[in-house]
Amino acid sequence: MKQYFTHALEYIKNILNNCKDVFRNHYADFQGTATRSQFWGFILCIFVCFIILRSIASILALLLFLGAITPCIAITVRRIRNAGIDYRVGFLISLLYIFGMLNMLSAKVLMLVVNLFNFVALIALVILCVLPSKKQ
Repeated sequence: MKQYFTHALEYIKNILNNCKDVFRNHYADFQGTATRSQFWGFILCIFVCFIILRSIASILALLLFLGAITPCIAITVRRIRNAGIDYRVGFLISLLYIFGMLNMLSAKVLMLVVNLFNFVALIALVILCVLPSKKQ
């Protein structure tokens, strides 16, 4: 019995180490590859944290979601590349992660995110329209 408990603790420790490694060393690393254990350990850790934070407060889940978008896309691209598939497929699949996590947020928080994206898009559009003309 103790042996199974020790193996379970080692497994959890490896998952947490993979998650910590991705956040520390590979936060926005789209180059290279990621092993299956690195990928699934990170995704499992993020998913469990998201569920826990979602049950506590939606705003905490939103903060985790916003902080995890880039590393989730990066590790997915690296994992897809390691599997021998074009990295653009990994990027597109990562968009499904974003939509899935958005569906788990409450309607108020989701509307806050949509309004925030709309505001940022409006500001970007204004900035692009104010730029000087390009000489041809």
